[in-house]
Amino acid sequence: MKTYIITGATGFLGKRLVRHLLMNGHCMILLVRGENRKTAEERISKLFNFSESESRRIHTFDCDTRYLDKIFENQEFQEIIATHTISGIWHLAANISFRSKDKDVVHDTNVTGTQSVARFAKALNVPLFHVSTAYVHGKKDGFLEEDALITTRFNNHYEHSKFISERHLRNEIKGGLQCLIFRLGNLIDVAPEYNVKDTFGYYAILEAVHDLSVALRNFIYRYPILSRIFGFRIDALGVVHSTFIPFVVARVFINLVPVGVAISVMEHITNIKDKVESDTFQVVSTNALSMREIAVITFDELKVRIPIITLPQMLVSMIFKFIYVLSRVFPPFIGLSKKLHYYGYYMTNTYRFDTTRIEKVYGREQYRNLFKHSSSDLRNASRSFVIHKRTPLSNN
Repeated sequence: MKTYIITGATGFLGKRLVRHLLMNGHCMILLVRGENRKTAEERISKLFNFSESESRRIHTFDCDTRYLDKIFENQEFQEIIATHTISGIWHLAANISFRSKDKDVVHDTNVTGTQSVARFAKALNVPLFHVSTAYVHGKKDGFLEEDALITTRFNNHYEHSKFISERHLRNEIKGGLQCLIFRLGNLIDVAPEYNVKDTFGYYAILEAVHDLSVALRNFIYRYPILSRIFGFRIDALGVVHSTFIPFVVARVFINLVPVGVAISVMEHITNIKDKVESDTFQVVSTNALSMREIAVITFDELKVRIPIITLPQMLVSMIFKFIYVLSRVFPPFIGLSKKLHYYGYYMTNTYRFDTTRIEKVYGREQYRNLFKHSSSDLRNASRSFVIHKRTPLSNN
């Protein structure tokens, strides 16, 4: 049994990592901020609903990752670290906003917070397991190497903040910090029991398309004659059909990683950290899906039949911009247009990731086998999201 300190336990990845470590019998110290008049313990209790036996292995402290030095003033924390051997710090806490107005808070959380966690790890003399993004390379073209960290242009402040954080950690590693950096691709959850409420990455687009499909259904029911003119109808099985208006995609491939796979891979590497020669690993899929296949699967799970047209990347980018303008006069497009504004670059560009290091550590064949069911993984993730959208759960 090991004891880990975890930041970001309330996030998409954090919730699943906590559950995974609990199932494996480990203890955890969760560093969580109070929010909306709820203490850290109240947030964790509502989110996880731990059993009595699980609660005995969970210790929650109300603190801000930017000011972790203050936690040493907490007597209970001092007693716990004095009686437990800390195996490592999982640093997952991050602000993933792409909005320009959130630039300062994104930098504060992701950069200042990471710098604080690095000092905290050095003070405790324990390894730091830092979760970054595979898109830390920004708009860099070509083959994206695992050990590369080259100054470039970025799509948003989130990417830039992760770049700065990695640069800082690399300097700290040179100064003696024990640290592993994991760059994750687009996470999806294939487990049906989880209600995905975190709308980022693929889920941001899925939610927008889902809401648009609901609006389209309502339009068909309300204006049947006008709908037929535009080529919209609903068949006897409840499937929406669009005869004339297509959905356009670029000739690109998108990297989707099941969150359970990401956790298993990261845990494996942390367990053999003393044997690995590298400090940075890109946890990405070796079987990326085409944007066309992603669209087919997504619309299929939404019960929508729509012509899908593959076009050159530049033309699709122009269409995305047109949709953004169209949303000004056609409200149902607002949600989709905003998501396309934030994620359009990722949907019109193919990233080619180096996985040499991670395949060497995990085993080339074993690692690639983790992604051989990418299509069914995406289908399960989409289906679970749609089901919970219709019958939302109170937890998870």
